[in-house]
Amino acid sequence: MPIPTNEQKFDTVKDNINRSDGMGVRVQSFLLVLILMLMPLSPLVPSKSSEYVIELEKSIEFHTPPPLPHWEPGIALIDPSLQHLNSDVVSVIVLTDRLLTLHEWQIEHGTLIPQSPPSGLDKLVEVFPTQGILEHRTVNLPGSIIPKLLAVPGVRAVFPDPGMPDPSDFSVDVDPTSVRSGELHGATDVWDNGRNGSGIIVAVADSGIDFAHPDLNGTQARYNNVTSPYHEWPLMHDPMSILLWLRDGKAYPEHDKSWWSDTSDTDVDADNDSELDATGFNIDGIAVSMSGVYHIGEHPDSKLASRAGGDVPVLVVDSTFSGVYDTVYVDLDRDGNFSDEIPMSKG
Repeated sequence: MPIPTNEQKFDTVKDNINRSDGMGVRVQSFLLVLILMLMPLSPLVPSKSSEYVIELEKSIEFHTPPPLPHWEPGIALIDPSLQHLNSDVVSVIVLTDRLLTLHEWQIEHGTLIPQSPPSGLDKLVEVFPTQGILEHRTVNLPGSIIPKLLAVPGVRAVFPDPGMPDPSDFSVDVDPTSVRSGELHGATDVWDNGRNGSGIIVAVADSGIDFAHPDLNGTQARYNNVTSPYHEWPLMHDPMSILLWLRDGKAYPEHDKSWWSDTSDTDVDADNDSELDATGFNIDGIAVSMSGVYHIGEHPDSKLASRAGGDVPVLVVDSTFSGVYDTVYVDLDRDGNFSDEIPMSKG
């Protein structure tokens, strides 16, 4: 029986990891989702044509990747191009399920890339590296010490950093009238009625978008209605969530495929002891509810819940006008105390 080469094993592992990374990646855009939840939408009566959307919902599958094999020194696969290098600094991608261990190793060897300082109104929040979750990190280090990564617990593979892709230099000569997609989708009928899309904001919100990333600050679409208390609030549309809400009147956690958090449950602090009467949540020092009614829900991000160790409570407060819920708190450490959480509001 032929024995696979190191290069073949490396390609196989890399392909498997790439497929695994593509599963279930979610953005943590909870504030934007909650805003839509607070807008006056009402469930609709299911129509006879809902069979198609039911099949669409069933076609979306969620997979749990198989557990990684037990780590042992020397099992990590290193790309052949990274072997036998000199002391010149190279950039590599390290796949590991013990990011904290790699982080500490980088500090020990002086290879930790410094964090850029915040700019403008940006605020950096300390986040501790994970353990037990397959992650990747770019590491700059002398090529001669790359073999030492084999002994770092949790390291699974090391390969060259591909860097940023080069811009495409090809062009396509296509006349819009030669493409029938507009006709097939009925767009040409709309154009004939005098509508051409002017003033319409279009955004592609894929599961890989992280609206908390500094590069995307200020790029969100905004709700434009001066008569609404949510005028100029960021908008985030999730087609599955709106389908489940309009058709079934369900959001998370009643339906685990929704990215909208149901915050219809309420609580009050009738005795003013800085603890909510029903849930016991500590609200000492947070923004005071103008109506005296606090809305409560759970964060819909399963990856966040996995890291935190369980359901993550969410608290929504009308801090400026009674009944206009403009501030969100997320109990990231699940200690029932919202006073140590950073509030999120329109920005």
